Amino acid sequence: MFEVINLFKTGKKDPQIFVLVLKDLDNTTKGYAQTTRHGTESQLREYLKNGGMSDTKIDDAFNRAKEA
Repeated sequence: MFEVINLFKTGKKDPQIFVLVLKDLDNTTKGYAQTTRHGTESQLREYLKNGGMSDTKIDDAFNRAKEA
């Protein structure tokens, strides 16, 4: 399961690229702090969904990123 720490847009490319900073709650490795992923909205949505995050939480994260 993932917890989104931050999600934001980078630059003005087409397609828009996002940076996703998250915590993998299943990763109990000593010293683990966070994971960072870069990709398009569809790529990151798929990654989060495959990690067990609900569509509602994914939508909320992207809505906040688009408003910033």
